[in-house]
Amino acid sequence: MKNLGLNVGRIEYIPSNFKNLVLDFKYEGNIIEPNSLIQKGETVDIVLGNGNTSNDQVAIPSLVGKTLAEAKAILLRAFLNVGEILPDNTIKTEADQSTAIIYQQEPEFEENMTMKMGGDITLYLTKDKEKIMALDSLSIEELQP
Repeated sequence: MKNLGLNVGRIEYIPSNFKNLVLDFKYEGNIIEPNSLIQKGETVDIVLGNGNTSNDQVAIPSLVGKTLAEAKAILLRAFLNVGEILPDNTIKTEADQSTAIIYQQEPEFEENMTMKMGGDITLYLTKDKEKIMALDSLSIEELQP
């Protein structure tokens, strides 16, 4: 879709015999009909088949310490969506948001925790150096025996 100049929006799963088969594309919540024109740079949602399986769970990725752009790419590969983006009071502009760090996510990352494909993860952003340093010290403590 990038080659066509379109951005990937949300991923939606619906019943289908084939898992991850692209069934439709949506623009502004409506199914895109054949021969429709979409402007370059617009965001398009993808509708995929769920494979009619009860195993529609995917691992929850760890997004803490990542930028919003990094988190969006990780979630797309994990078949999940960005839910709410909740900036703290250090985020004043879109430029701040693009350089901010995720200091919390919901649901939280835990080893072997899963959620339904197409689910949303809420992201909390900050530019607060103390919150970011606390993340660094947590990851160092986790590495020590």
